[in-house]
Order: sequence, then structure tokens, then C-alpha cells
Amino acid sequence: MNDTAGDGWGGSFVTVCVNAVCTNYSIIGSTGSISFGAVLGDVMTIGYTAAGGFQNQISYQLTAANGGILFSSGSPPVVGPFIFALTVNAPCNLPPAPHEDCVGAVFICENTAQSANPQNTGAVADLNTGNRGCLITDERRGVWYAFQVSAPGQIGFTINPFPYGVSDYDFGLWGPLPIDHLSTEYASTPLFMGRRSLFDRLELGGDGCDRRGFRG
Repeated sequence: MNDTAGDGWGGSFVTVCVNAVCTNYSIIGSTGSISFGAVLGDVMTIGYTAAGGFQNQISYQLTAANGGILFSSGSPPVVGPFIFALTVNAPCNLPPAPHEDCVGAVFICENTAQSANPQNTGAVADLNTGNRGCLITDERRGVWYAFQVSAPGQIGFTINPFPYGVSDYDFGLWGPLPIDHLSTEYASTPLFMGRRSLFDRLELGGDGCDRRGFRG
């Protein structure tokens, strides 16, 4: 649950029902979260009740145990007793983690061209003062890629803002990391960071653990 002004929801609340047993939740500051359980076959619904103005400062999300987003309200939230519903299934309704999160990174195993249009920071904010390096604004509509390399050699990439001309893109490069530790071992600062005002094309590559890239 989020409030961009940091002064709480002013009486507005989310109603979470599991098999018709309902509980209301709200916040008095900028953010808050609650956890609740459900078992196979349970029916869960979410509703929202608005109180007062400044509804455009309010938003909330429902996430699964893996951080994947099951529902995102947007801002201002839609008002009503049944905004979202699901029946808990065998895999606990786990959606794929969003590509805006490190755990949901797009794996790249060969020469390829990728494009993305991320809308937010995903289900979690991956960057903080301990791992962001010079990326002082943390995440802003970012997407994560994981380069999976099976043999020694060179790795490189090009960031091309075509067809938009020059664009303001910041990026960080972490690694090398074990494939099954992507979400837990990028705690250090990046090997390389690009924080430039504007560029029309950027190319990086190399075969050593220095500012040109890293060996896979």
C-alpha cells in the first residue's frame, strides 16, 4: 500500500476477503504491507473504499510469494467491493516475476536484439544505497537482463535508443553471478555504471573484469 504524499490514506481502506472472512487495511504514512495466507481452493477477493480527496496519491498491489504482481490498482484506485478475485490453485497462483525485477531478468544466451518498455520498478525496489553505485536515483522504469555464458570469450552490448534519437538512459552491470543467485548476490556496487545525460548510441565489450566488461 502506497501514498505518494506520505500522509496516509485518510480513512480509505482495502478490504481483503478469504472465503468471505474479510479484513480492512489502511496506512497512516507513505507505505505499508500485510501478509496473509490461503490454501488450495480458497476464494480471495479484494475491494476498495475511498474516503476523502487526494485519491490520486493512493495505490496498492497484491503480490505472490515470489514477488510477482497478481494485481495492481493504479492511481486513483477503482472503488467497489469486488475489484479483484481469484481461487488459489496448486502453484499458489504464482505469476512470472516481472522483468523490472532482478529475479525476473530476461536471460540472454546468444547474439540477440532486445527491446522493452518497462512501466515501473516491478514488485520490489532492487536498488539501494548499498548496491546502486552512482545510480543515485535508484530504479526508474528499469528492466533487468542476465547474460548467461557457457564458454570463455568476450561479451558486449549496445544500447541504442532508436527510433527516439538521443535519450537519457542510465544502466549498471553486475557480476559475474551464479545463475540461481541473481536476486541475492548483486549486493555490491556495479562493475560498470553509465550515468550520462543524453546519448544516441553506447557500445561496451571486453574479456576482463574491468570497466570494459567481464569474462563469463
